[in-house]
Amino acid sequence: MSVRCPRCGSGNVVGYMGEWECMNCGYKFKLPTPPTYYGRPSNGKGKWVAGLILALIIGLLLGYLLGYSSSPIISRTVIVTQTIKVESPTTIEKTHTITKATEVVKEKTVTVTAVIIPTPPTISEKHIVIHVGETRVIEDYEFSILSIKEVSYLSRDGDYFKPKEGMKLLVLSVKITYRGGDIGTCPPLGGVLLTDKGWAYDEAGLWNIEYISPENVTYEVRENAVEFNYLPALSSLAPNTYCEGDILFQFPADEKPVKIVSKLFPYTTIEIVAPST
Repeated sequence: MSVRCPRCGSGNVVGYMGEWECMNCGYKFKLPTPPTYYGRPSNGKGKWVAGLILALIIGLLLGYLLGYSSSPIISRTVIVTQTIKVESPTTIEKTHTITKATEVVKEKTVTVTAVIIPTPPTISEKHIVIHVGETRVIEDYEFSILSIKEVSYLSRDGDYFKPKEGMKLLVLSVKITYRGGDIGTCPPLGGVLLTDKGWAYDEAGLWNIEYISPENVTYEVRENAVEFNYLPALSSLAPNTYCEGDILFQFPADEKPVKIVSKLFPYTTIEIVAPST
């Protein structure tokens, strides 16, 4: 469209934002706004078309809802992608994962069968008391208590020993005969010593007591020393053979020995009574 200045008729005009300016005479002007065309008046057919479209949409929605309610319940994942624009030219895309889960409760009848575990037979605890000079048969063994005595000094392979300061020594001598049919072993009798004050003391060894150096071995030591021989525990025994040896205990000098208790076999307690002094 050719625009001319209404004042001078020059076509040398410049327009900006609906306003024109003549570059020859400087006159500023605006062009008249053309009338808006609204078309012919509607004769009512548009309303019917809009109504039919609306009814069609409602029918589709009802059909979808009815079909959805009768369909099995499932779990579906819908991924929605959202684009966010910032001032910089960079475009950031965020992906949201929306999971719709429907809890399904199922009922099931389970038959439970009770299992009755038989009660094991009760095993009675045996308590066997042996005095000095007595013999008791326990399992495949005969236990003979030869002696229980307090000693001041011990000798072993030419070495001499004595109790530690404020202590005393007790030696149990025992003979154990094997009566089984196959090869057996010498049982480690051991045990703990109980005193009149209610204290218990474990079996000791020569390394637990005091060694007497040769220059300190006096006539008294040699005359009163008792030869000590370890019981060869766990050594092999043929049927009707025996093992013999000593078991050593160390306890405070102001206490008196009462008994030696050994738990050598399951469900069996051996109590060896110490003679009163």
